[in-house]
Amino acid sequence: MNTPNWIKGILLASRMPNLFIIGITQWCSAFMLERNGFLPAIGIDVWLLIVSTMMVAAGGYIINDYYDLKIDLMNRPDKVVVGRDLSRRKALLTHTGVSVMAILVGWFVSWQVAAVHLFSVTLLWYYSNYLRRIFMGKTVIAMLTAMSILLVGFAFGIVSYHLMAFAAFGAAIVWIREIIKDMENAPGETAFGVESVQVVWGYRGAKTFIGIITIAGCLLMAFFIYKVRTPVFTYYYLALIPAIILFAVLLARADRRQHYRRLRHFTNLLILAGVLSMLIV
Repeated sequence: MNTPNWIKGILLASRMPNLFIIGITQWCSAFMLERNGFLPAIGIDVWLLIVSTMMVAAGGYIINDYYDLKIDLMNRPDKVVVGRDLSRRKALLTHTGVSVMAILVGWFVSWQVAAVHLFSVTLLWYYSNYLRRIFMGKTVIAMLTAMSILLVGFAFGIVSYHLMAFAAFGAAIVWIREIIKDMENAPGETAFGVESVQVVWGYRGAKTFIGIITIAGCLLMAFFIYKVRTPVFTYYYLALIPAIILFAVLLARADRRQHYRRLRHFTNLLILAGVLSMLIV
């Protein structure tokens, strides 16, 4: 395996588009805090926090591919990276190196940030190695999503109701996306004994659970809109109601793998819409 393939493998396994979304989310969180007078300015510490968090996530994606190789070969053989563009040994070394660097960069922000990164790295490894295969294991990803948003306030000693609301919303929509991804990849999940929501409760049960999370998320945002009372923000989320209704209809009708793939892409658009809304709060 030559060096160009190794670099290509690292970039593919790191899920660069996802890392970009994580970085944008944290920057928008910092912008929202600055706009509302909680943060003096977006300085070098904020950028170090963003870069280090992206590195934690990159290491998490790589180690997840390392442990999920057999499942991925069944579910999406054309997109497998570890074992092809990136050897399993180099994947493990890259995960370790990137994770250690993330903790070190976090230390330049504060030792508390470094401690959170250490916790996240450890949890991502344990998730990939074990928790990912047990019932409700995907709650870990939802929790880490919320943590990545709250970390922007925690790093600078800021307690913000705004961040808490967006963290809860982010956790809910990412949890929904992860459940839908499991429904899309059901053959591999079942074959290798993964106790995902749709395996334990069936597709109808999984859809019902997604509906409950969606309703809870909508009620949360309605409460937040009421508390903030910003006209532009209110109209922005009212404009998203048709999209949420469309999502519910598509979910109810979904019964094929391509249907769940479209729904997963749909949730990515909702995540992006949520992130951009931070700019107008």
